[in-house]
Amino acid sequence: MILAECDRTIAAPVDVVWRLLTTAEGLAGWMAAEASVDLRPGGVITWRHDNGEVVEGEVREVVPMRRFVFTYGWATDFLPVPPGSTLVTIELDASPTHTTVSVRHAGLGAELAARHTEGWTYFIEQLAARAEEAMA
Repeated sequence: MILAECDRTIAAPVDVVWRLLTTAEGLAGWMAAEASVDLRPGGVITWRHDNGEVVEGEVREVVPMRRFVFTYGWATDFLPVPPGSTLVTIELDASPTHTTVSVRHAGLGAELAARHTEGWTYFIEQLAARAEEAMA
């Protein structure tokens, strides 16, 4: 299976990282111009990037402070990945002062997986900067 993958250890506790990943306000602080998150299985997650492109998905699994799974796709014509057609799994591994974030994005072909790996790597760096800034 071809995956878009990204792993990053962040110098912030898991509650800070979780909030940034799973709330509209959190997502708007590092990934989106605006976002909406209904944090329950079956809930809707959407975000609009600064360039106007929109991602839509459905929440599939929520294990607070550990695991967040949702479907994913572009509601705009940015890339040929329709809403609900792929699956993103974000896992958190916590220590008292650090959190390792692991992103696995399944359901993409090789070219789209490479592009999404680049995107996730860029945005998880933004997440790290925002989380670490919150700790300063």
